[in-house]
Amino acid sequence: MEMGWLVKGLLILLKILFSILEVLIIKKIKGSQPISLVKNNLLLYKSNKFYLYNDKLDSYEYLFQFNTDLKTKLIGKSRLLTRLFRKDIKSYVKINNEEFFLSFNKKIFYVSLKKKTVTKVFDIPVGFSEPLNYCIPLQGNPTFKIFFGDYGNNSERECVSVYGIDKELTVKKVYTFKKGDIRHIHNIIPDKYKYGYYIFTGDNEEKAGIYWSNSDFSVVKPVFIGDQRGRAVAGFVTSSGLLYAMDSISEKNYIWLLTEKDGETSLKKIGDLNGSVIYSTKYLSGYLLSTTVESPERTNNSKLSLFSVKRGKGILSNEVQLVYVDEKFDVVIFKQFKKDKLPYKLFQYGAVKFPSGLESSETLVVYPTAVRKDDGDTLMLDGKKLLLNE
Repeated sequence: MEMGWLVKGLLILLKILFSILEVLIIKKIKGSQPISLVKNNLLLYKSNKFYLYNDKLDSYEYLFQFNTDLKTKLIGKSRLLTRLFRKDIKSYVKINNEEFFLSFNKKIFYVSLKKKTVTKVFDIPVGFSEPLNYCIPLQGNPTFKIFFGDYGNNSERECVSVYGIDKELTVKKVYTFKKGDIRHIHNIIPDKYKYGYYIFTGDNEEKAGIYWSNSDFSVVKPVFIGDQRGRAVAGFVTSSGLLYAMDSISEKNYIWLLTEKDGETSLKKIGDLNGSVIYSTKYLSGYLLSTTVESPERTNNSKLSLFSVKRGKGILSNEVQLVYVDEKFDVVIFKQFKKDKLPYKLFQYGAVKFPSGLESSETLVVYPTAVRKDDGDTLMLDGKKLLLNE
C-alpha cells in the first residue's frame, strides 16, 4: 500500500515538473519556421510566404513570397509533404537587419527586407543539395558578403568547392578540393584570432575532417583529418581554441576543444553527447547545440534504408537534446524532445534548428523538426530561466 502511494506521489511530482517546463514556453507559433531575429521582430516563413512577427503586439506583417510553381506551393501547405520533399528553408544567414541569404528548393536567394524582394543568385550543382551553413567573412574583407561550400550526396566524389558571393551578388569559386578527397563541406567558420577560416568536411573519406585556410583561401591545410573525432558541423572559435561537436553516426559523439601549438594538434574532451550535432548557435554568453536522431549510413539496399526507424550506432537515444556550453565550457542539457515514429531518412531526422541573431536575445527561439508534439512549430522559450535558473 505504501509503495502504491509512493509511486502516485512521484507521478504527481513529475507532472508538476513537466508543467513548470511548459510554463517556460512563452509562445508557440504553429506551422511557422523562424529565420532570424530582426530588431524587436521575428522573421518567419510559412507556406512560401514571409512575415515579420512582433511578439509584444502579437501581430504579423506580410512581406513577400517565393514565386514558385504550383506543385511547390501545394506541398508547402502540408507538413508531412514539406518534410518528405524537403521544402523547409534549408539554411539561412543574417547579414544585417535588412539583408539575408537563404537556400530553398535547390537554389540560393538574396533577401532584402528594405525592398521586400527575393532574388535568386545561385542554382545548386547537380549531385549536390543546399549548403548546410553560410559563413560571414572576417572583418576587413571588402569583396564578399558570404562564403559557403558544396554539400550533398556527391556519390561520384566529384570536386568540392568553396564559393563566395560578392557585393554584386555574383558567385565565385574561391577554392576547390580535388576529386575524391572529400565528399562535401559541412561548415566554414571564421577564425578572428589567426585571421583565417576552419573548414569542416565530411564524412568518411580518408582526407575528410577539419582544415584551416588563410583569409583569401590561397592556402588550405589539414588540421585533423581521417578520424571520426574530426567529423563535425557545429563549431565556434574561442580564445581557448576551436570548440566543436562531433557529427558521427557510427561512433559515440563528444564536444571537443581543439588547440594547436608548435604544429601539434591536441583534443580536450569537454562533454558527452547522446547523438550527432548538426545545428548550433551562439546564445547569451555561450553556445547552444541540438543533438540529432538519425539512422545508419546508407547500405547497398539504399531504398529500404529510406524506411528505417533504427538509430545509428553513435545515436544513443530517441531524444533530441538541447545542450548549452557556457563560457567556462561547462555543459548543461536543459531540454529534450522525443523523435516521432516516421521513417528517419524519408521524413527527416529529429533535430532542432535555430534562427539567426539569437546571440543578442534573452528569448530562446527554436524550431523542432521530426519530433512529437512540436514538429514544424516555432517555440519561444524563457532562455534565462531555463539556463540560469533565474
